[in-house]
Amino acid sequence: MKFATRLKVVVAAVMAASSMAQAAVITYSTAQSPFDAGVLNQGWWSATRSNTDSNDNHYTGVAGSDSLRSFYTFDLSQLVGTVTNATLRIQRGDQGGNVNVKFYDVSTTASVVNTNSGVSSAIFDDLGTGNSYGSFQVSDGAFNTYLSFSLNAQALTDINAATSFFTIGAMVNPNQYIFSGTGGDVTYLDLNVVPSAVPEPGTVALLGLGLLGYAASRRKAAKK
Repeated sequence: MKFATRLKVVVAAVMAASSMAQAAVITYSTAQSPFDAGVLNQGWWSATRSNTDSNDNHYTGVAGSDSLRSFYTFDLSQLVGTVTNATLRIQRGDQGGNVNVKFYDVSTTASVVNTNSGVSSAIFDDLGTGNSYGSFQVSDGAFNTYLSFSLNAQALTDINAATSFFTIGAMVNPNQYIFSGTGGDVTYLDLNVVPSAVPEPGTVALLGLGLLGYAASRRKAAKK
């Protein structure tokens, strides 16, 4: 293979590698790095209804005279790069008609929020206040289906700033409920990640021009 041809092959390979590296989807789940063996990093808190630490059902909304808010924790300690899109996938479970689901940041330490025994008005409030990650209308549907929620720019900012466990809180409007009967159903967080070390397109193009220029100089030298 001639030198110039080899250079073109190298440039094409670098360009292809750069293009592929720019689009990677990494999926995290509440089954990873569990705080309690055999229990998913998810559940609910209430200011009035007592819960148990082994319960990973993430019922959200009105339950009799009580109100429940759910949480979902993901271990992002190995995340490297810039997140450009985040989608939360949650098992629908049972729901009461059409529901408005709202997601928020959580300031309570992940280990504390996952020790969901008893009641806590402070944690309950935390799961439904603070930075909003989006509000979504969910029509009634089949029990065993997953719902996908594309989180907003604020969520991306907070995810990119995360260095360890990252928790998302959920609530619904008064007198609504969703995610009933969901114990043991894993929740997922799909992240579109651009690796930090990916060459800029302009840099790759300059590399190609430099290599081709070098090939041209080689040809001129060979003619002398």
